[in-house]
Amino acid sequence: IYTLSLHDALPISPVYIKNDKLYIQKQDNYKTGDDVIIAVKPNVLSVRRLYRYPKGIILQALNPKYQTINVNIVSNDMIIGKVVSIYREVK
Repeated sequence: IYTLSLHDALPISPVYIKNDKLYIQKQDNYKTGDDVIIAVKPNVLSVRRLYRYPKGIILQALNPKYQTINVNIVSNDMIIGKVVSIYREVK
């Protein structure tokens, strides 16, 4: 299990907010509805909700400011892992 901290991220309503720590786990397979961490560029990660369909997957941005990604061929390196838990400080 790996940890990803959201430092400079905009709130990803309604689930993730700045300073959340996301715990992610690499898996062999991901299912519809999983929140996954993807590599959109080298050293740039994004949280997306995964939806499977017969010809590929849809990676839905949780923040409406970002585009949805449709993928026909999925690279093992593209999906870093599934969000399995969140740590958030309550003040």
